[in-house]
Amino acid sequence: MRNFLFAASVFGLFSCAAVPQKSYLLNSCYKVAKEAGIYKAYDNIYVGEYLASTLLPTRLIKSSKPVGKLKAGQKVELVEILKGSSGSFSAFFRPAFKVFNGELAGLVFDVPGCVSYHPKDKWVKGCPLNSNDIVFNEEFIEACAQ
Repeated sequence: MRNFLFAASVFGLFSCAAVPQKSYLLNSCYKVAKEAGIYKAYDNIYVGEYLASTLLPTRLIKSSKPVGKLKAGQKVELVEILKGSSGSFSAFFRPAFKVFNGELAGLVFDVPGCVSYHPKDKWVKGCPLNSNDIVFNEEFIEACAQ
């Protein structure tokens, strides 16, 4: 019985945690295609400390006033991909980018994707099952020219 309770608690802990993923996409340069606000978020399994969106998010954020703006053409780097899961929603990926320069330099933010409660301006196309299969919506973010 004790082993069962231990296993159940470990499963419960990891089923509610976001786990870093490996991907060839990491450390790649991207450009913001459309101006977007950066909003202070609740930093939980669904979103990190900041969330970018071209729309005003109605959930997951602490304030409807953005802490800053990403400008069209601004360069960012994909620094992390987290895999989370929700019992009713299944697994999802949370790509996180870091701002290269400007007033927000160094800030790390999530982008709307196939995640519960994210804004409707999805920066990630579809709901891939593998972190190497993530495709970004070029309406919002695109790979830097090599």
